[in-house]
Amino acid sequence: MNVSFQGVNDLVVTFQAGEGVSRGDFVKLGANGTVAAASYGDGLVGKVLDVRGGCAAVQVRGYVEAEYAGTLAPGWADLTGQGGKVRAAGANDIPRKCLVLSTDATAKIACLLLW
Repeated sequence: MNVSFQGVNDLVVTFQAGEGVSRGDFVKLGANGTVAAASYGDGLVGKVLDVRGGCAAVQVRGYVEAEYAGTLAPGWADLTGQGGKVRAAGANDIPRKCLVLSTDATAKIACLLLW
């Protein structure tokens, strides 16, 4: 039997796209309705699904696949940004609670549920 988490509780919000925001990036809030690329330790708003006409469609809730840095394990995790990717949050980072469903340590891809 195959299991799929696609479409679980998805929510996509349109923001103004800050400079350098690209499809697939994890982003943070910028100024007044704008998203910017998430840097080291930034709080995550979500994953950019598309950028068009100066706007970014950002998935803020639901199932996403994410490139990650460092190590992640399945289970509840506090995640933060790192250059468009995600990583486990440290003591001085702004965390976002996510459910890590699975990880591929070779490809460095995690399957996440954003809440």
